[in-house]
Parts: sequence; C-alpha cells; structure tokens
Amino acid sequence: MSVPVTLTTPLPVMLSATTVVYEYLTANLGTVGFTGVKAYGRIPPQRPKRFVRVRTVGGGVDTVSTTNPTVTIESYAGTESEAEMLAEACHYLMRRADERGWLGAVPCRSVEAFSRPGVLPDPLTPDQGRFTATYSLRLRVPFTN
Repeated sequence: MSVPVTLTTPLPVMLSATTVVYEYLTANLGTVGFTGVKAYGRIPPQRPKRFVRVRTVGGGVDTVSTTNPTVTIESYAGTESEAEMLAEACHYLMRRADERGWLGAVPCRSVEAFSRPGVLPDPLTPDQGRFTATYSLRLRVPFTN
C-alpha cells in the first residue's frame, strides 16, 4: 500500500532556455536598431530577410535553484555584413543581460560568451549571410508559490 506524499516546499518552474533567449532578443532588438527583426527557436517556414535563431545545444550541471544551458545564437541577413551587424547587436544584448542580471523576466547570474560572433555560412541558404555565437547561461529558476 502506498502512502500519498504531500510536498510542502515550492516546486521549480522548468525553463526553456531557447524560449527565454528568443523572447528577450525579440523584445530588445528594436532598441539597438533592428526594429521588426524577430528571434525564433526554429527557422520559420516563410524565411524573413533578417532573423535570429536560438538553439539550446547543451549545458552544465543544474542545481535546485539554477539552470546552466548553453545556447547558440544564429543571425541571418541578406548579406554577410548585415548578418554580422545583427550578430553584434545580439552579442551586445547578451552582455547587457549579464551586466543587469536579468534575461528578460528571468534572473540570470551570468552570461558568458564562448566565442564572439563569427561567420558560419549556411550551405542550405547561400543567398543569406549567417553569423553565430555561443553562450553559457546561468539562470535562476523561478519557484511556484
């Protein structure tokens, strides 16, 4: 016979690092000169001329109160130089999140760049430039009441 267990401590709310980052970038790209440019977790079926894709590519060990995902941010635009400017804008926003301690509405303890944005042409879309950068995040996990 099993005995029901009642939890008395709050439960952590699981975060999607991809969603946290693309919502943050979409909300803030207009503040750095990229009005109307959106970030996504997947390449949209109707590929925009300029857009950002965020992918969670791994991460470190989590604690009860933090999550440590690794994300890659891919910036696409009509030319390589436009893609580079978009990638630098994303890089600035990620550094700003680190300095402020918030990634949108989620508290972050750190945002560390593994690399600055670098060119990485997409062989499937030779008509668009692509720059990528990879970051390690340490996010504070919110808890339920």
